[in-house]
Amino acid sequence: MAWQDELKTASFRGIPFETKGISLSRSKKGGVREIPQSDKPTFQDLGNTGKQFQVECFFISDDYITDRDDFIAALVETGPGSLVTPTHGTISNAFPTQWTEIENVNENGGRAQFNVTFVEVLAPAGAVQSQNTEQQIADDLDNAEQNIIDDFTDNVDYENPAEQSQGLADFNSALSSIKGEIQTIVDAADISEFLALVDTLENSVSSLLSSGQIATLISGYTRLIRYPAKAIQKVSSIISTINNFISDALSLFDSSLDKSLSKNQGHLAEALSSAALLTLNEFANNGEFTSRKEAVNAINEIDSTFEDIRDSLDIIENEFDTLNSQDQYRQSEDTAQDRTEITTLVVQSLLDKSFSLSIEKSIVLITPKPLLLLAWELYGDIDKIDELIDVNSIIDPTLITAGTRIIYYA
Repeated sequence: MAWQDELKTASFRGIPFETKGISLSRSKKGGVREIPQSDKPTFQDLGNTGKQFQVECFFISDDYITDRDDFIAALVETGPGSLVTPTHGTISNAFPTQWTEIENVNENGGRAQFNVTFVEVLAPAGAVQSQNTEQQIADDLDNAEQNIIDDFTDNVDYENPAEQSQGLADFNSALSSIKGEIQTIVDAADISEFLALVDTLENSVSSLLSSGQIATLISGYTRLIRYPAKAIQKVSSIISTINNFISDALSLFDSSLDKSLSKNQGHLAEALSSAALLTLNEFANNGEFTSRKEAVNAINEIDSTFEDIRDSLDIIENEFDTLNSQDQYRQSEDTAQDRTEITTLVVQSLLDKSFSLSIEKSIVLITPKPLLLLAWELYGDIDKIDELIDVNSIIDPTLITAGTRIIYYA
């Protein structure tokens, strides 16, 4: 068997090549520390070095020059790229640190061989989320909302009068909570549209429920819950407000667990809290963050909210198990999977965004200064005075007294 028959296909930045072997090397970071009067040193273990891949890359054909040139262009391109290997899988952020090229041309055609060292690195700091990623998240959010509607419609049953009566009370209570929590953060220009949606639901809950139009009913609620993320771009108090509503939605049902509890209540708790989590994720995908701290706080809030919903629904599910009733509540698998996948994607996307945002800093004034002068000293821009006033809640910017701590972003 010729050695060419043992080659396997790999690629870098989408440029395919043949490879005979890939070797991985790494070592420990740290230093050896000699001990007086001892022949055994200590070692300060600072973790592992990055992974280094030694890759032999072959281009064998009569017209190998085009492939060779494309590969060289991929190697010299700025930043890391995706290296797909037959033995180590895909290394998403592989950086080619050095390479050598060997060419051989004979009567059987030409061959270019590269010996390349790739190092696996972190994603570049300051990487801006691509439009494709934002659109993927937007599509996933819409699909997840439809799954909530479908799952709820498939699992609930409001056929008898008692269930309709309880359902009407639950829906009205949830609507009151949504209106009370969310209308306070919707901008004045948008409040009329929001209240119009509320009024439509208030006037139709009973008729939709009694006529069995459950999909239309729950669709109206998910649309209302997701409204703030579409209407508001700035952080404001949207995160805490949505979390308050989630707490209300879940407590409406898990606090009333008894032998007369209907599984409908469990599914409504799941549908409303899941839709609210979509709102937080949608806001993180579209919202404007002024600092890295603000973005990281949003990540922590979203992650905490995700865990709270999961834990609360587990409690409701477990409580149903103690009832030994045929009317059992089980979380919807599609909705639960959507919650996990979308939250993971949004948190990673927001983390990438955070690297390009400014860091919160502060100074303490030693001598009194006008805020206008401070804006120039800190930013080189006197127009930043408004930002300093807002961030520090300054009433009189004429002269800031000594000892005052001023927060700014740089």
